[in-house]
Amino acid sequence: MAARRSPDPGSPDPDTTTGRVEGIQRLLLADQGVRLKPASSPDADRHNPMTPALRQAIQQGDRMLAEFKRNTNIGVGLGIIGEIVGRSLSTSGSPGLGAIVILAGFAVFIWGCSQYARAKGHSAWFGAFGVLSIIGLLVLVFLPDRHKEARA
Repeated sequence: MAARRSPDPGSPDPDTTTGRVEGIQRLLLADQGVRLKPASSPDADRHNPMTPALRQAIQQGDRMLAEFKRNTNIGVGLGIIGEIVGRSLSTSGSPGLGAIVILAGFAVFIWGCSQYARAKGHSAWFGAFGVLSIIGLLVLVFLPDRHKEARA
């Protein structure tokens, strides 16, 4: 019987490397919403230190982030469109209706900014920067993303 060669100290153990790569691939696929079937071997997750509860919390957090980002796009987009339509209504002869549409667009824009702040891991109160319109949105763009730091 041939003796098993021990790996070189400088080279990575192929079993450990393969497990890490598979774990990373699983996480990347989970980020994209792909559901994987559990592996049939009893030690399939021996290289993946994530517990099912941790995996579920990460997936739920990703869904919440996706929801905040979707709400940001809806709120900011509709807010800008509302302000433009309200402005054109006020100048075309309907100042009362135009003012109402501008205020509604403004409120939706601020709500969208608060969703953007929440998506970046900050308090929804940072959405008050939306009062400054596009300048406030730029302030929010330059806020640090706390969710990226948590994943790194």
